[in-house]
Amino acid sequence: MISRDCQIIDLDPYAWRSFGELLFPDPAPERVLSILHDGGRLLRAYDSERGYRDDIPPIITDPPRLALKLSQADPNLTRVQVFDKSALQVFAAEVNCIPLEDITAIGWRTQVAQMWRGTAGVYIEPSPPPNDYDSLCAFLAGIPDGNTVVIAVFDDNRLYAHVVLGVREGLIRLVTTFDALVPHGLNIDEVKIECRSTVLKMVSEHLGQVAFALFIARETFAKLLIAPNRLVALQEMSRRKEVIVDSAQMKRIYD
Repeated sequence: MISRDCQIIDLDPYAWRSFGELLFPDPAPERVLSILHDGGRLLRAYDSERGYRDDIPPIITDPPRLALKLSQADPNLTRVQVFDKSALQVFAAEVNCIPLEDITAIGWRTQVAQMWRGTAGVYIEPSPPPNDYDSLCAFLAGIPDGNTVVIAVFDDNRLYAHVVLGVREGLIRLVTTFDALVPHGLNIDEVKIECRSTVLKMVSEHLGQVAFALFIARETFAKLLIAPNRLVALQEMSRRKEVIVDSAQMKRIYD
């Protein structure tokens, strides 16, 4: 999704901090129960909060049912995963076969997570939501070469975070902010939602034609980030007029 030779321009510490707070909020503590067995014979059970568990049956005859039962019995558990020892060997072999030449770090992590969930002998409850990485990659692939994606997040109509992404060949090749437009006359302190057309015109003139722009409130952006499929959620938010999306290709991108 992000090119290995991505160029970063005019990203000051405040921009990093603001987007860091949005993209990587303090995670809610997770409590995971992991149960390892060998052909049905319990090897160990470890609760990330309580430590090793001795209340798991020594013989596991129905792993998916056990995972579901334990998950439903304790609402404080974030996740229960039951897996066969042989599944670890299969999973490791598959991961080692992933070609690394043309894959990004995010793509690798996403593919590994999908492999783990799809490995025979691995059962997870509750079932993790589908990952929208492929949808996001398809979204970027729909952006014409040299065009830009603009995201502006506002807190009470005050610009809180902003980023401009330059896209080429379906990969992000440029990461910058509205600060790159200051030498061209933009006053960051005066950027408001209602003056977005002026900002987008300047982006198109100096950084690349805007193919997609999102203007969104901070609280709504936080909800968008945790949605199972962010493009679908964005489409619904746009229909409810909770966000402002400017895109000449909006229908093609969503379809």
